[in-house]
Amino acid sequence: MTQKIVCIGDSITYGYPFGPEHSWVNLALKNKTGMPTVINKGINGDTARGVKNRFERDVINCSPDIVIITVGTNDAWLETEAEYYMRMINACYSQANDAGIRTIIGIPVPALDEYIEEYLQVYRELLREFCQDHRLQVLDFYSRVNALSHREIVEFYTDEVHPSYAGYQLMAEIFSDFLNELT
Repeated sequence: MTQKIVCIGDSITYGYPFGPEHSWVNLALKNKTGMPTVINKGINGDTARGVKNRFERDVINCSPDIVIITVGTNDAWLETEAEYYMRMINACYSQANDAGIRTIIGIPVPALDEYIEEYLQVYRELLREFCQDHRLQVLDFYSRVNALSHREIVEFYTDEVHPSYAGYQLMAEIFSDFLNELT
């Protein structure tokens, strides 16, 4: 059984605008027993570069068994080139691997902003290839959210990128299901 997981990422990991207590990370564990210790290291406005820059402090120094990296929306908003984005993801993976920490990649949720979504689509494809190449598990938030009806999609968001409370609840269900099946 996994003892400790660090979830690192941007505002969607943090739980913006509601705060960490209403994040997918914390909601998945609420009122459940027998679950691993999960630490939320999401920061509002963060990018893959920011995650890489704080990876030692926020992940390596916590000595988790697993790190879940879920980042990309701000990179897309900033028009970060996909190659650079993936270099940052690879740097995080390398640090975790060197420290004996298992890496899981979270696939970012869709964005309602079409411009941001274009970048995210490229990132998601590259993340899936990266995970396949490195035999990493994927925490796929995208597919389940993308399958929602138009009405459900509208209810999922508070704005064009951040989940509503109901959105974080759905992400928590996805995470909880993932934890139950974690191999």
